[in-house]
Amino acid sequence: MELLISIVNEEQARLVAESGAGWVDLKDPRRGPLGAADQDQQRAVLRALSGWPEIRRSVALGEISELPAGEPWPQPLAGFHFAKLGTAGVGAAGSRGRAASRGGAEFTEWSTRWLAWYHALPPGCCGVLVAYADAATCQGLSLESALDFAAAHGLPYLLVDTFDKSAGGLAAILGRTGRWSQVPKWIQRAREQGIRVVWAGQLTRGAAQALADWQADVVGIRSAICRPNPQGQVDRAGELCPVRLAEWLAWSRDVA
Repeated sequence: MELLISIVNEEQARLVAESGAGWVDLKDPRRGPLGAADQDQQRAVLRALSGWPEIRRSVALGEISELPAGEPWPQPLAGFHFAKLGTAGVGAAGSRGRAASRGGAEFTEWSTRWLAWYHALPPGCCGVLVAYADAATCQGLSLESALDFAAAHGLPYLLVDTFDKSAGGLAAILGRTGRWSQVPKWIQRAREQGIRVVWAGQLTRGAAQALADWQADVVGIRSAICRPNPQGQVDRAGELCPVRLAEWLAWSRDVA
């Protein structure tokens, strides 16, 4: 099982790299679930990872709806292999029917802008579409529509995450609406269409194991390896716990 580990600064990037991880993901949780990392953060993390050229590097750049019309597209610094731009706030434009009208020949405003950003990324960097399991909460793109869109435009990667971090993890959110049992079908469909899906959102070990059993491609973690405070609460922008990190990495190797 490939493991994507989210970090917030260069110290955490170095810790994760030294632990033997294969994929380091930079975000700023203080700015939201897909909080954009600024260029100073990006530069510091790239410098910290310079001794590990084999490690995949990705960076969060926020939501397409946050970008005012006419503003320059958010760009990652050279050295990142992946950049993530989310679909929270696309609203009714994210509905299955409109987003895929005429087989994808007509695009809504959000999708036109997202594709323009995707094609403007620097060489060597692949754009990642982000959809949320609790799409109704953030007026985002549904998982079904995200798969439609990725397939229609030949996108190689899709990230499925959770928007409201107080609403429980991925399994809980999908379970409340009876959709957790549909995940194997989505995994199979994505595989048939050449799409690698990263599954994330406060994953427990049990949820990650279920995804592994269903032959998911990648799982992403952050909260699961954060150091809890004395009250047992997790600060998603806080420190990582080396013990928890080592346990997750050992698990990922065991299920590989």
